[in-house]
Amino acid sequence: MWKVQLFELNYDEQEKKAVADVLESGWITMGERTQAFERSFGEFLGHGAMATAVSNGTAALHMALLALGVGPGDEVIIPALTFVADILPISGLT
Repeated sequence: MWKVQLFELNYDEQEKKAVADVLESGWITMGERTQAFERSFGEFLGHGAMATAVSNGTAALHMALLALGVGPGDEVIIPALTFVADILPISGLT
């Protein structure tokens, strides 16, 4: 058990209610809240941008590589000190 928290949580009843609303809707990953977030984020980006929520950073990296047309034979440079999730989307392009 850790003796010191990494950070102090900073949320209130508004966040608790938002989580409860999502859980009660039965749509945790693909409901109106997700669609509203995608629309809002696309509007925030501007210029007619569209956004798609994904489950994790690895999936986001994979989609970014596909959107850029990166494929077999292309060079992708990653940091030497990294996590395997950075490499998996690249290896999946072969």
